[in-house]
Amino acid sequence: MNSLDVGDFYQYWQGFGVTNYASAADALESAGIGTNLYEEDWDDAMTGDLLNLSRDTGTGHSVFFVDWVWDGVHRAGLRYYGCQGCGDSHPDSSDPGNTTCNSGPAYVTEYFSDFGGHVIPEWVFIGHPYDPGTL
Repeated sequence: MNSLDVGDFYQYWQGFGVTNYASAADALESAGIGTNLYEEDWDDAMTGDLLNLSRDTGTGHSVFFVDWVWDGVHRAGLRYYGCQGCGDSHPDSSDPGNTTCNSGPAYVTEYFSDFGGHVIPEWVFIGHPYDPGTL
């Protein structure tokens, strides 16, 4: 890590004392081991990037980014993987072996508040870790 120690990294990751929100993206960027993909950089997001999201319901989640959901023209939401109370058990929700209320690690699709969902786009933070071989 650059000049940050593990405690500082954790503070950025959790948002304690350094920001008013939790962001793995800020932690990676501050430590020099990744980049924060701001909204103008969302086209660069890759499966496996770290994702923090907040919802207009007052809840949020920290998960792995999988892909964007499009309405044909606009980015309407996102698909992610993480520990859930309920979600798809396979990457492809149309897979015949899929169970749709799998507790534990699962895939979930959520939509932005402008597209009938609850995810607040301004409170989506994506952290792209650098390839360890390049550090």
